[in-house]
Amino acid sequence: MRTLRKDFEENCTFFNGHSEAKEWFYANYSEQFVLKGSGKVNGEKIYFYHLITNQDSYKEGIKKLLDKGIVNGLELPMSYYIVGILEDGRVHVMY
Repeated sequence: MRTLRKDFEENCTFFNGHSEAKEWFYANYSEQFVLKGSGKVNGEKIYFYHLITNQDSYKEGIKKLLDKGIVNGLELPMSYYIVGILEDGRVHVMY
């Protein structure tokens, strides 16, 4: 699995809206890029995705979280990035 470099946001293409950014991520990461929800930041809609870097740890951690309501250790949080995409196409990655 390809992972994002820490300088991704500085070097990435500027997108013309959420749809274009979403399509780029799907084209490059396919099923490892999963929509998890949306919200508003300063009145602007933002979409939150998980970009999964370790499929096994992610699936196991999510299952534990759903079954027990709690997860110990760093396996789950280290298995994905959170990617926020605003309506205008700006991308923010939480490493």
